[in-house]
Amino acid sequence: VRGGQSCVDRIVPSYVTDPDTYHESAHCLRFSDIWYTLYKLNSPVIEHSLEVNIFEKHYVDEHVGHWSQLSKGMPTKLSTTIRHVSNVDSKCPKCPSISINYLPLENPKKGPFCLNPESVYLLTPQHKCSQCSNIQGGPKEYMLVPPDDVTLEGDTCNKIGVSYKAFATQPSRCSKLRGTCLDGQISDLWHQDKRILAKLEAILEVLDGAHIIIAADSNARSPLWHDPHGNTCPKGAILERFISAHDLRVHNTPNLLTTFQSHAGQTNIDVTLSTRDIPVPVVRWNVHDDATSSNHRLITFSLEVDSGTEEADEDRMRFNLKDADWGKFGRVLRTKLSQAPPVEPSLSQKDFIDSTVAELTKVYQNTCTETLKRTRLPR
Repeated sequence: VRGGQSCVDRIVPSYVTDPDTYHESAHCLRFSDIWYTLYKLNSPVIEHSLEVNIFEKHYVDEHVGHWSQLSKGMPTKLSTTIRHVSNVDSKCPKCPSISINYLPLENPKKGPFCLNPESVYLLTPQHKCSQCSNIQGGPKEYMLVPPDDVTLEGDTCNKIGVSYKAFATQPSRCSKLRGTCLDGQISDLWHQDKRILAKLEAILEVLDGAHIIIAADSNARSPLWHDPHGNTCPKGAILERFISAHDLRVHNTPNLLTTFQSHAGQTNIDVTLSTRDIPVPVVRWNVHDDATSSNHRLITFSLEVDSGTEEADEDRMRFNLKDADWGKFGRVLRTKLSQAPPVEPSLSQKDFIDSTVAELTKVYQNTCTETLKRTRLPR
């Protein structure tokens, strides 16, 4: 019963033109104190300009006497919008003696953070909300959402932008629960982001200022890490926002094997990230087939350290994964993990993480040394 009316009684007089509303009480829709501005993105434009001056060198007795400016009196600034300049010859107006063209690179290759303007809207909070501890304004509160998650007319339930029209024209409103029609709002996306990425946020906060590489099974698809499906799933959108907020670099390389395969298909859900200021470049990122029994393919990459000296023979040795006995590898690894000394729990959180990583690295290196053959890289 809502407003003293029962949803069970569905008898409607014949003169009523809208049976759905006859027995239904008013539903109140109150807007949030947080308002966002929606922007539709345009294709990115790189703006560039330069100024060109042309001089002629004059000699006196085999020495440079002076320079004369040939481009004097003519426009000399070129840019992405001013593509051509020339001088005017009074004797032949159609025959300039100086003609300069600006030739930009056509179809520039998109970088890893180029957004497809057709696939996202940008939402930004209009101002700080004194009652909202999470919304303080600034780029970290900006949201990128697919257009399908937004209603510009306000006439569709469970989308950002829902308004009175969608709320009031729901079928069978009388029996709807409180909050119906109001899912999928910005606050929902915000809290979903926070829940999924809270642990990773904590690690980045503890290691603030450190150079970090993240190898993640994200279980999320996005063109940002070259998923072959070409679209962004909801979890992918969350990770995209996280990458953008923390200015992380994506190292996945296109046109390789997918990182995951199963009977249901193939996709890229394993992502390699790093902080942008990492001092050594991540290179030779690659995906290997038949290197593991998991549905996740093996991913390898290198850190290109310029030591200035010829690398030692030991540095050029690599483990041969093609002929590996992974059953033996697993047995030895389990044994060594069970025998590994515990990390001192009284350490600070940062030292505890460092010590744990160091111990695990030692265990994996020793297991590889005992169970895998080694091969020498060519010089």
